[in-house]
Amino acid sequence: KKELTADESTIFEITKERLIRAVKKIKEEIISKKVKEKQEEIKALKQQLQTDETKEKIRQLEKEIERLKNQDLGFKIFETIPNNEGVWEDYLFKAEEFDPHQKLFDETKLTEEDIKILLTTWKTFDGIPLTEELKEIDLGGYKGYYYKTKLYLMNKDFKTKNLKKLLEEIDKTPDFNPATIIAFGYNFESKALREIAENVKNYANKKQIDIDFIIRY
Repeated sequence: KKELTADESTIFEITKERLIRAVKKIKEEIISKKVKEKQEEIKALKQQLQTDETKEKIRQLEKEIERLKNQDLGFKIFETIPNNEGVWEDYLFKAEEFDPHQKLFDETKLTEEDIKILLTTWKTFDGIPLTEELKEIDLGGYKGYYYKTKLYLMNKDFKTKNLKKLLEEIDKTPDFNPATIIAFGYNFESKALREIAENVKNYANKKQIDIDFIIRY
């Protein structure tokens, strides 16, 4: 309680503090020590005859020092929230009868951060570990999010030119192989969704990938 200044120290708070201390210890006792050792090695090499082999070894040591100094020792915190809290406060509602045009919430209120939260939820649902980052894909000015065989289209203003760019990228980019394309339906016009579905289904891509198109709300 004294260390964390909390009345009730949860496992989360204790773990967080341990991670912070571990990082500090790694920096002070391991990284700093290794950097110092390599700097001493460079100093000794510079006092020798400067052959191509010596210069190359110095360059490699300098790269290793840079890598050590820029090593990512941070961590992320993820929080789960019920649907009726936070940004999704309008999610729960009551209706007297079914209305196919009734929306679960007002999508115009969603911020970029809200979309990021939804994307994190979806990627976890799809079996992508929280520790894995989605790669941002430029589709002619429209940003997509890709991981291995899944491509997420979350943002508004998806146009025909973006679809054309998507199909081009599938053909020409070696490590871009989306077997599943998932779109956030609220941010797309129905015409755009039909256009994507039809073109993805009928397009004979050079990689012969069978692509599923999924719309989520």
